[in-house]
Amino acid sequence: MKKITLFFALLMITGSLSRAVELASNQFELNIESLKSSGSDYLESQEFLTQDDLVDVEPGDKTIFEYQYKSPKKAFLYSLLVPGLGQRYAGSGWVKPIIYLAVEAGSWAGYFKYHTDGNDKTDEFKAFADAHWFEGDTTGFVDGVYPNLADTTYRGWLLLNYQVVDDSSSEFTEKLPNTKTQQYYEMIGKYDQFRGGWDDYWAGDTATVYVTANRNHYMDMRKDANDMLDMAKNLMILSMVNHLVSAFEAAITAGRHNRQIADDTWSVKASLKKYAANENIPMVTVTHRF
Repeated sequence: MKKITLFFALLMITGSLSRAVELASNQFELNIESLKSSGSDYLESQEFLTQDDLVDVEPGDKTIFEYQYKSPKKAFLYSLLVPGLGQRYAGSGWVKPIIYLAVEAGSWAGYFKYHTDGNDKTDEFKAFADAHWFEGDTTGFVDGVYPNLADTTYRGWLLLNYQVVDDSSSEFTEKLPNTKTQQYYEMIGKYDQFRGGWDDYWAGDTATVYVTANRNHYMDMRKDANDMLDMAKNLMILSMVNHLVSAFEAAITAGRHNRQIADDTWSVKASLKKYAANENIPMVTVTHRF
């Protein structure tokens, strides 16, 4: 009898525990559903939507939304056209653009000045040569005589010393051009062969004096003109170099800008966010800059 009573008691306890376990299980599922429901409502609530983002951005920080890619090709072309413009596009301050623009402006201003002065000086030495160096008139030749040819001229000097008026033979190192070209004005001052054309050559000792005062002054004038024109050419070259240097430097600056901004392409941040009234859940934010 005791055994039977003990069996029924154990059976009742087991049934109670089974119901308790089932009740606990049902209650657990209800709690999960409640959590899901409250969590969904919370995620859609104004409290969640207005809260601060997980990634705190300090004022002035370059975020992925503020980041602007700078094309090195565009920077190169901008400064190739206008020195300094590519630097501004690439994010440089005003110092480098002002320097490049100043060099550009100075180069062009100097070019125009020296080019103008050089041309004026060229006109001066040509006018001086026309007034003090004479080729001689060989027209009207009759019976071995050049009636219009003066002795104190270049052709007269040739006739006097070589019995010819033409300098095209191999006996002479240079041949005077038929027209007054740049070579013409260079040769009459540069080579002793043309010394007889200078008017003051005949006033001194023709046997020993080759470089007369007029010839010497003429060569100085030509040198001054050539120096000015050379300076103009050098300033033009400087302007071209300035364009190229500015273009390459702008491209490098644009590339450096992109590298500095995009060095940390990946970032991972974790924090706890309120999910329900009594629950916090861990959240991880991963950002990548492309």
